[in-house]
Amino acid sequence: MQEQLVREKLKVRGMTCSGCERRIEKKLQKLKGIIDVKANYSTSSVDVAYNKSIVTDKEISGAIEQLGYKVTGALTSSKGALKSQEETLSISHLLGIGIVIFAVYCLLGKYVLATRSRSMMRKQRPLPEKGIGHVHSLII
Repeated sequence: MQEQLVREKLKVRGMTCSGCERRIEKKLQKLKGIIDVKANYSTSSVDVAYNKSIVTDKEISGAIEQLGYKVTGALTSSKGALKSQEETLSISHLLGIGIVIFAVYCLLGKYVLATRSRSMMRKQRPLPEKGIGHVHSLII
């Protein structure tokens, strides 16, 4: 049987301390085909190297989930492909991007209008001098 060595970085939710890391590492080390495993609660990830012909990624995810944690996807594999389900843009991200673009549009529009009105004011003829006739027209 040919060895198919794979290294993956799994995204795991629910780890809160170094004890959680040790529980996951011990559980996975008991599985046949696991070569190396390192859990890290601060990054919510588990690096695992395994022989794909002996153990599957579903078995690894199942073992982690038996402990009460949630595997949300593989961040990278030995091929470097991004596979995480949480890496997709959510509606709130898209809405935020839209608001920022709209704000920039409004600011640029305000700047353009202000510049245009100043240049138009310079092109207008000056007002005639206001003299006595002007005061007279106000009184009447």
